[in-house]
Amino acid sequence: MLLAVLLFVVVAFTGYSASLAWGRDRWKTIDALKAIRWWMVPLCLAHLAVALLIALALWDLPVFSLGWYELVSGKPGNAILGQSEDDTTLARVLAVSLPMVFAAAVPAEARGEEELFRAGSQHRTRPRRLLIATGFGLAHLGIGVPIAAAVALIASGVFYEQVYLRRHQGHVAGTASTIEHVRNRDGDEKAAEFAALTDRVAQRDAIDTATATHCVSNWIVLLAFAISLTFQTFT
Repeated sequence: MLLAVLLFVVVAFTGYSASLAWGRDRWKTIDALKAIRWWMVPLCLAHLAVALLIALALWDLPVFSLGWYELVSGKPGNAILGQSEDDTTLARVLAVSLPMVFAAAVPAEARGEEELFRAGSQHRTRPRRLLIATGFGLAHLGIGVPIAAAVALIASGVFYEQVYLRRHQGHVAGTASTIEHVRNRDGDEKAAEFAALTDRVAQRDAIDTATATHCVSNWIVLLAFAISLTFQTFT
C-alpha cells in the first residue's frame, strides 16, 4: 500500500509538471526550446559520460546502489520511469506511461530546477556554487535514483552551472560599452540602474540556455532508455 501511494505521488507530480510545461507556463517551454542549439548534443553526451563513469565507480560501494524504491519494495526499480520487477497490470501500465509523461514534463522540471539552483550563480562564491550543485544532485534522491546516481548528478549540477555562467557572462560582456556610455552621459546612478537591468535580462537568457541544455540531457537519457527497453523486449 505504501509503495502504491509513493508511486501515485510520483505520477501526480510528473503529470502536474507536464501540464505546466504545455499549459499555463508554455511560454517558458517555448523559450527553452528556442534556446536549443546543435552544440548542446555533443556537450551533453560528454557530460553524461562523465556522470555515468562517476556512478559506475561508486556503484559497488555499500548502499550506493540503493534508492528509496528498493528500500521500500525490497526489489530493484526506478520510480520516476515506472520500472520494476512486478508483473501486475499497474506495473505494466506505469512502465509504459511514466516515461512518456516524464518526457513531456522535462521542460517544466528542467526550468524549475534551473531557476531554483542556477539563478543568481553569478553573484555566488565558488564554495557556495559547489554546495548548491551538491544539493542539486542529492535532491534527486527524492525521485528514487540510487545514491551513486545522485552523487554523479552533482557533476551535472556543476555542468549546468557553467553553461549558465558562460551565457550570462557573454550577455553582460556584450553590453559593457553601452553601460560605459550611459555612465559618461548620465552619471554613475543611471549606469548602475542600467547594469542591474542588464543583469536581470542576462539572467533570464542564461536560465533559458541552461534549461535548454538540461532538456537535451534528459531527452538523451530517455532516448537511451527507450532504445534499451526496445532491445530487451525484442531479444
